[in-house]
Amino acid sequence: MRGRLTVLGFATIALFALSELPNVTGEPVHEWIGLACFIALAVHGVARLRVVPRSVRRGHAASATRTGIPSSPHSGVGALCKGMLACATICAVSGLMMSGAVLPAFGLYVPDGYFVWESVHAATAKVLLVLVIFHIADMACARFDRKRRKNSSERLDQGRTAGKEQP
Repeated sequence: MRGRLTVLGFATIALFALSELPNVTGEPVHEWIGLACFIALAVHGVARLRVVPRSVRRGHAASATRTGIPSSPHSGVGALCKGMLACATICAVSGLMMSGAVLPAFGLYVPDGYFVWESVHAATAKVLLVLVIFHIADMACARFDRKRRKNSSERLDQGRTAGKEQP
């Protein structure tokens, strides 16, 4: 599951980076990519929240508290993920409310309120960008720490077996 979750995470990052450039892609493409990015982020977030409690049950919570890295869904990492999901939802809804391509494709139209939704969309897009950067940095640090702990435990195990003589 972790491998698929990583691939989904990278795909979401690529979509998000592309959706952050509406001047390059054009407004209609920006809107469709933004909708796809929201769906990918929601799937990634739900999958991530399903994986984290399973890893806590396996005993990773005890090692995480020893190293000071929280891994519980009720910790800072969980709050960051939930904040990203909430911010992405607000950004997607405000983007849909001022949409010129996605809503008409479904036969919908919002007549008034464009001036309100534009500022909400711009603000939440900026906050979401910051949260995504924090999330990427946090996941990279956690992955680096897991590799470091795995390598140190392997060296420790090799040291224990090197001192014992074989009959």
